[in-house]
Amino acid sequence: MAAIPESNFTTGPRRSPASHPLQNAVHKVLVEVEGKATDVILTRYTNRIFILATQNGKCGTLINAQRDSKAMGRTESEPTYSIKILLGKREDVFGELLARALIEKIGRTGKSLLLGLNIKDLDQKKTKELLGKILEHKVW
Repeated sequence: MAAIPESNFTTGPRRSPASHPLQNAVHKVLVEVEGKATDVILTRYTNRIFILATQNGKCGTLINAQRDSKAMGRTESEPTYSIKILLGKREDVFGELLARALIEKIGRTGKSLLLGLNIKDLDQKKTKELLGKILEHKVW
């Protein structure tokens, strides 16, 4: 069963777009990363956060990240995370780094992360800049 975006659906009169129940569950912003226009879409679902960052309108590499259950001998202050590339470039080191940085923030909510990433020539500088832009518009 697929999760649906979090909201408080109610029946009744139509609402104006400004008061739509999904208004705060989905954000789409256009940002610049190293001077190149980048679409960032952030969606909050009941069990995960979906983030798509693309410079050409395509999904690119899909990365799943989640906070693991307490590992043996670990305390709550030492969480562990699993990062897995589901589709796309297997050797996307900076994509994995971005997913790791994001799940450290999102993992506290108990939700996992699905990250779609299509940034040309992603490097350390672009990764850091993109992380900052995403955190400015967080939905969790």
